[in-house]
Amino acid sequence: MKYVIVVCLLILAIDQSWGAKQYAQKLCRTEDDCDWDQCCIETETRLPGFSGICSNPTQRGEICNPDPRDKTVDGRYRRACPCDEGLSCQFKEEEFRGKIRNIYVCQA
Repeated sequence: MKYVIVVCLLILAIDQSWGAKQYAQKLCRTEDDCDWDQCCIETETRLPGFSGICSNPTQRGEICNPDPRDKTVDGRYRRACPCDEGLSCQFKEEEFRGKIRNIYVCQA
């Protein structure tokens, strides 16, 4: 019986820590809700009224959105924050699982 209680408590603790990690990123409605160096990205959230998460500028080698004007009516970016200072979003062909795919990544 003690074993069952310990297992149940362990499962509960893991579930609670997983839920906390989901909310580690700050939720936003607009870019004004984020820190000065972040942008608000459109995403589905569990909380009503919030439809974005705050994110840092996209770094070198990360997938980016080639159109910086691609925002929602409320000003949330659709795919990613703009590239970090000194970087630009450039076209790149990449092989993935034997197929060539076209992506955009932040590059110098």
